[in-house]
Amino acid sequence: MKQTSANQARDPHRWWARVFGGIFLASALTHMVLVTVTPDSYAAFADGSPWSFVRHAWHSAFVPNTTFFITLLIAFEVSTGLLILSRQYRRTGIGAAIAFNAALILFGWGFCIWSVPAIAALLWFWHIENGPGEPPTVREAPEKAGQRAFR
Repeated sequence: MKQTSANQARDPHRWWARVFGGIFLASALTHMVLVTVTPDSYAAFADGSPWSFVRHAWHSAFVPNTTFFITLLIAFEVSTGLLILSRQYRRTGIGAAIAFNAALILFGWGFCIWSVPAIAALLWFWHIENGPGEPPTVREAPEKAGQRAFR
């Protein structure tokens, strides 16, 4: 018979949090190495975008300021990874991860190969974070909710 540890009982989705949070933390580390070793590797990233405004914005704003924008990306990925790993703010991190993967599609349809399954998995993770029968909103006592409605 398998025993459940106290931490696992308090956070039953810890394994999934480690997977998704770990992906974002590993991505941040990868970007740290890339921007340090070969910052020019980002120059052609938006070339596959079907939208000219994305390609233009990339080449006119991002490429000249690669280090600055990759630093922001690293901060976003670390924050998202840590939010997913936390228990209290996990859904905020999952929402940020969904938005990030949706935004990747702007850079080319090939990103759908990664982003669509990732978004589906993150939406599933969002769903199981609610738990069975729990509403997706902040819970409060019914009497307080009723009092506020009549004020």
